[in-house]
Amino acid sequence: MGVAERRAREKAERKEKIVNAAEKIFFAKGVENASMDQVAAEVELSKGTLYLYFKNKSELYRAILRRSFNVLNQIFADKIHDGLNGFDRIKTIGDAYIEFSEKHRGYFEAILYYENDLLELKPDEKESLKSIIAGNAVLNVLVESIQLGIDDGSIRKDVNPTRTALLLWSELTGIMLMIKKKILIIQHYFNITPEDFIKNFIDNQSRALGSHDELKKRGFDLG
Repeated sequence: MGVAERRAREKAERKEKIVNAAEKIFFAKGVENASMDQVAAEVELSKGTLYLYFKNKSELYRAILRRSFNVLNQIFADKIHDGLNGFDRIKTIGDAYIEFSEKHRGYFEAILYYENDLLELKPDEKESLKSIIAGNAVLNVLVESIQLGIDDGSIRKDVNPTRTALLLWSELTGIMLMIKKKILIIQHYFNITPEDFIKNFIDNQSRALGSHDELKKRGFDLG
């Protein structure tokens, strides 16, 4: 191994350690309350050295965000198989996203914190650009699944794949956030469990998206 290659590997390994340390700090304190000083102390680097790898807290957060999307994308890949039609793929993606929110709470919180300032990126903001690519890859899994359902007849033909994917993503994220913040109140006053809440959402969206033949096959009451 040459000197340049060894140095590149060492730099990549140190960068990985920095992101690991940032995860620990950000997940414990929240993005707003975390600081670069805390990350530098956790990874045992000077603040000046830390800035050689990440120029600010926002860029470091983007590296964590990219990890979040990559983990979610891998969960999708593990759950989805070729035998599923579009309708079943969408349900599988929903279940996988719920699993992700429960098992990887820190990454889920990172995605919730995702903001519109990414639209103002400069070409040299590589970490931020990578996080956009990773986020779009996750959404595209849902878009492609909806298109598959349209093609195989399990999803209505008049559905717009991209708009519907964004709507489903937003609605399910909102429901999971509602469960996180309000479920004790909902259970107390309305006697609705988190499982009931999610099941009702999935049933409603299945009715809205499924083709007549698919819903009939699955025993839905079509009135």
